[in-house]
Amino acid sequence: MSFLRILSHILVLLILCTLSIQYMMNHLDLSPLFGPGGVKSIAALLADYPQRDWGTWVMNLCMDWADDEEGAARLAIWLGYVGTVLGIALCGFRLTGWAGARVGALMTLCFAPLIWNTILVGPDGIATGVAWLGIGLAWSSTKGKWWLSIPLCCLGAFLCIFAAKIKITALPCAAYLGVVPLLAMKPRWIGKVEGIVVGLFCAGTLLYLRQHWMPSTNNHIAGGQAASLSLDTLRYGWIQLQTVFDEEDVIVQLAGVGLVGALLPGRNWFARVGISLLCGAVLCITASTLGMKIRPRYFVAAELPILILVGTAVTQYGWMRWLGQIASLGIAGMLWLDTIAYHQAWSDMMTRLSGTNPHTLVDVPDGWKNRYTKFPRLDHDDHSTIGAKRLHLLAKEAPTQFVFGVPLRDGREHHLEASGGLGGHQTRIATPKFCCQYTTDLSQCAEQTVDALLRSNSRLILPIVSKHHNRIPNDTRRWYQLMLYYASQSPNWKPDSQWGYLDGSGAQKPPCDRPPRRKKGFWEIDGEKHHTPHNNSHNRGIPDGKR
Repeated sequence: MSFLRILSHILVLLILCTLSIQYMMNHLDLSPLFGPGGVKSIAALLADYPQRDWGTWVMNLCMDWADDEEGAARLAIWLGYVGTVLGIALCGFRLTGWAGARVGALMTLCFAPLIWNTILVGPDGIATGVAWLGIGLAWSSTKGKWWLSIPLCCLGAFLCIFAAKIKITALPCAAYLGVVPLLAMKPRWIGKVEGIVVGLFCAGTLLYLRQHWMPSTNNHIAGGQAASLSLDTLRYGWIQLQTVFDEEDVIVQLAGVGLVGALLPGRNWFARVGISLLCGAVLCITASTLGMKIRPRYFVAAELPILILVGTAVTQYGWMRWLGQIASLGIAGMLWLDTIAYHQAWSDMMTRLSGTNPHTLVDVPDGWKNRYTKFPRLDHDDHSTIGAKRLHLLAKEAPTQFVFGVPLRDGREHHLEASGGLGGHQTRIATPKFCCQYTTDLSQCAEQTVDALLRSNSRLILPIVSKHHNRIPNDTRRWYQLMLYYASQSPNWKPDSQWGYLDGSGAQKPPCDRPPRRKKGFWEIDGEKHHTPHNNSHNRGIPDGKR
């Protein structure tokens, strides 16, 4: 294939990726900004701290081509999405040529969980793109000479580890490099030896980087059991998977077609069977290591080989490739309808809970909508930032120089920091650690903090928590209640839906000053490191009448 034809394929892919993502972002209200990971990165960039983690570091690179931090986040969305689609296309190309590349890319473009994960930014979408770009480079390189595929396979291993540095949930994807030896093997015994050599270089690079660049490799993904290939782990993971995907009919149906694609005889048959087995094992291991914190978004990167195997099923034989590519248009159309229904359900839920505007996506038949009748249970079932849009507006449109908040569950106070920073305000999160340096009495500290805020050019924003809402971390619950009590005693206190705010009008220096963060060196950035919460609740109760 000529260079110009290859370039035309890449340009078409970039255009389709742009149109897909742009359509979703134009018809969904993303004004409360993105998911927790995205707003943490935006807040870190606003505070001139790009070394927070590797996801933030990647977004910092985008700042050279973006107008502001929010623009950098949107660019990171696009890059992660393009990287994923391109990686899947390269994998399809290795298995069934350009027909497989086109079909794989087309179905990936329309895959609902991937788009949902991507538009929420955070490390998830970026890490998925980096990991699958690396896997695609490694797989496709095995089509040529073995000595040329070695450096590309090593680069693919590096990208998989780098993706895990961005988001540790991408680490199981590295297992898909296990089929590199099978793909690299050529006819005759010398060809088999060449495949083994390529595989050894790839595995050696992967293990070396994992051992020396991931100091917390013993940390599991999110609090479950340690990852292993034991039968007990796989069995437990299978049980966990059933609690997640019982409503995901589309993924189950695709998996069935993908299994057929894996078992069809033909070239790369052994490799396709290996991919299918790896996919099941990786999904089970991911589920088992997550423990009880099961979220479909953690499985997106791991389940994408299903699309590759589906593409293999419809483009396996030369005489049916054009027929298969036509059939893939129908499959992609159904996946796009599923994507619209998926995001309609998500938008409806966010409109109800967070106050966002209703979506303007095209309507789809009820049969597609009914797939997600239990959507709140499947995704975002812990709404620790109820009323996110109002929080965004209160922080961004504050008439004061400073905007203050308190810790929220799951680090959602970063929504306030990001929104306030984008509005040109300086933001701080008030905690006893930084506000109570001169007193050990928590009640006295809260009273003094509120008084200092009233004497400064600052706005304090506090959530108004209902009994069934769990929006405040346990170790700062007393601090929040005391702050709310003293703030509500002021005549300036204004309740506003799920939030209340207090505006100061003085010129005094605001409280809770923090020392500057130490800038980390390039190799010191460690995105997957565990961060143990600081117990700042103090052992003092709330004074009588202040509960």
